[in-house]
Amino acid sequence: MKNVLLIDDDEVTNYLNKLIILKFNKDIIVEEVTSGLDGIDLLNHRNIFPDIIFLDINMPVMNGFEFMTEFQKYPDNLKENVQVNILSSSTHPKDIEKATSFSQIKNFFEKPLSLKHLQKIFEF
Repeated sequence: MKNVLLIDDDEVTNYLNKLIILKFNKDIIVEEVTSGLDGIDLLNHRNIFPDIIFLDINMPVMNGFEFMTEFQKYPDNLKENVQVNILSSSTHPKDIEKATSFSQIKNFFEKPLSLKHLQKIFEF
């Protein structure tokens, strides 16, 4: 069973993404937070990290890249099996380039989340 964490400041987007994920596979456990800081707080209270994170870039308080900077500080044994996927409305080349600088980021998807995105991710 896979665990997914959605990090997006738009609650409606999180809700819709959760519906799409559960339509893809109803056995996936989905949690959602509305800022990068909330994502870090959630991870700080865990010994087991999610299998997959969908991360927005443009968020107040702590954006997606700031989240990734903090995420990199966790011990390898906690983060090594986490697949981070950017899910953003930004397709700016600088955002895509910056995303590739983080080894944990496996995909850069343009919103909205789709079944096609999920099929690509769950091939691993």
